[in-house]
Order: sequence, then C-alpha cells, then structure tokens
Amino acid sequence: MHIRQLQEFFDYKPDFSEDPQHIVDGIIATAKTYLPAADVATIQKTYEFAKAAHERGKRHSWEPYIVHPLRATVFLMFLKPDIATIHACILHDVIEDTDIPYSTILKEFGKDVADLCEWLVKVS
Repeated sequence: MHIRQLQEFFDYKPDFSEDPQHIVDGIIATAKTYLPAADVATIQKTYEFAKAAHERGKRHSWEPYIVHPLRATVFLMFLKPDIATIHACILHDVIEDTDIPYSTILKEFGKDVADLCEWLVKVS
C-alpha cells in the first residue's frame, strides 16, 4: 500500500451517503484480479449474511455497523488474502456483536472461516 493510501485509510471519516454495496463492489473487483471466479462469487453472499446480522446496528458515529468490517476488508485486500480470510474479515464482528453463534458461521461458511471469526473475538 502506498503511504498516501495508508494515510487516507487512517483519516477515514464516516460517509453516510455511501452505499455499503459500493465498498463490496471494490472488494470483489480486487479479488477478481487474483482469485478464482468461483471464490469471488461467494463474497457477495458473505456480505449479505453479515449485513443482515448487523442490520439494526449502528456505530457510535451512527454509521451502519456493516461498514467497519467492509473497511477492514478493503485494507486487508492489499495483502491479497485467500477467500477464507476475506470471509472472516467481513464476518469478524458477527459472533461477538450479534446473536449469531459460531455454529451458524460453521454451517454457512465452514470451519476455517468460523475458527478465524472465533479467534478474532479473542484478539484484544
């Protein structure tokens, strides 16, 4: 990541007019540059799941809660992560901040993603 891009990332201010789908579209566009099409196609499903899980949630800034995991994923995409890591980043607050348990993430997204989400809950 170029230093200017890093500065812009850390200077982020909530933009209530931005549709979270626009952020997902950028994640998908980046993923298309290095992941198989079958993997890329699963990113939208993961977003829809996380968005539904956080539907009522707002951050202290009043920004929709789903924006935080998406912004974290945008940052992560510079590392060209595998698909499980992308899913886990989008879902990383679901177990901690919603009523959705590990077992549901396991059923919907598999053990690798569920374990990553669970481990991220433990990161202080």
